[in-house]
Amino acid sequence: MNTADKSSDVIAVTVIGGYLGSGKTTLINHLLNSSDMSDTVFLVNDFGKINIDATLIKANGGNTIQLENGCICCSLVNGLVSSLLTIVRDYPNLKQIFIEGSGVAQPGKIADIARLSKQLSLLGVVVLVDGGAIEALLQDKYVGEVVQQQLQSADIMLLNKIDQMDGEQINPLTTWLNNINPQASIHSCRYAQVDLWQLLGSFAKTSKKPATQPAAQLPLQQLSFNSAAPFNRQRFNQFLMRKDLHIHRLKGFIRFANQPNQQFLVQMTYTDYQLTESNDASQFDGNQLNLVVPQGLDTQNILQQLNDALD
Repeated sequence: MNTADKSSDVIAVTVIGGYLGSGKTTLINHLLNSSDMSDTVFLVNDFGKINIDATLIKANGGNTIQLENGCICCSLVNGLVSSLLTIVRDYPNLKQIFIEGSGVAQPGKIADIARLSKQLSLLGVVVLVDGGAIEALLQDKYVGEVVQQQLQSADIMLLNKIDQMDGEQINPLTTWLNNINPQASIHSCRYAQVDLWQLLGSFAKTSKKPATQPAAQLPLQQLSFNSAAPFNRQRFNQFLMRKDLHIHRLKGFIRFANQPNQQFLVQMTYTDYQLTESNDASQFDGNQLNLVVPQGLDTQNILQQLNDALD
């Protein structure tokens, strides 16, 4: 049963946030596969020119509205308001909206926007946490403040990827996160598999005040890489292993020369990467990647390294 079933007068809004690679889209796809979402719209905004997250959600049958390029809590505030008004107008039987911010968005600011309409009722802010990377992220000179503000805005924190952690780390890390945001409930999970409806229905419904602290300046930049030629698998794997390039996030669809008919989804986060076979986005030809790197880096060098990894 959906939490949104409790009222037919207003549309329930849930904001999903978390840093790049924490598992936001995995959570949404889990919801799509485990619940009846015929009365639900997913508003998705990926960081970069290629809206890969929206593509993955469409592959699971969701109603996805794509925003323009950018961060919806910053440069696309007007775009988000316009999209919400359009959703309310065009979906008369709608019960709930999920807003997935980009990995560098401030979910608290998005929640403030959802409070502007009497037709919307904010259920809560869910922030996913990459258990293996969160401590390093908070200490990172480029994004530490942004990540901390994301955690502080949460009603629910999902400590994700615990399968990649030492079991003895989970309780101390949970306590540490609770010190950052004592008001949030914290739940451990693998692959973002949780009963979100139960969690949203159980946490205190006391409405949080609108976010008052200014959003941290984000010293990151995004770039995109497209090529018709496939990658050489060995050279591409070597590229992914290079820590000196300071890549915070890489995500996209690629092909290898030795398997030209097989498409792969590659996802690189702050600490690791995954490469999986994909049949969800066959409309992408060749290689199409989004990358997030600190400002001031030589982006042409990074793009050249990708070019050098082509077959």
